[in-house]
Amino acid sequence: MLSGCVTSGTSVPPIIDLPSPGAAGDLFRKVPKPPLQRGDDARAKLAEAFAVIDKANGRIVGSCRFQDAQRRHYNPKAQPFDCDRPPVD
Repeated sequence: MLSGCVTSGTSVPPIIDLPSPGAAGDLFRKVPKPPLQRGDDARAKLAEAFAVIDKANGRIVGSCRFQDAQRRHYNPKAQPFDCDRPPVD
């Protein structure tokens, strides 16, 4: 018998209650980009593109806060993430 196979049975790993995948909502889903066709108004399409970027950035910040909350749930002493810093250009 190998010594690595022998255990005392006194240490049992803790059970971790993970959140359901749906707890994050739409945070981890793709943001659909607006379709672009020849002859479209450039200013209107640019406004739509900026709206999509704002929505995507909101999801990025929201997912950061969600993951930070989950991490701090398991380790209350953990340093918080800096989710509100401006994105890198």
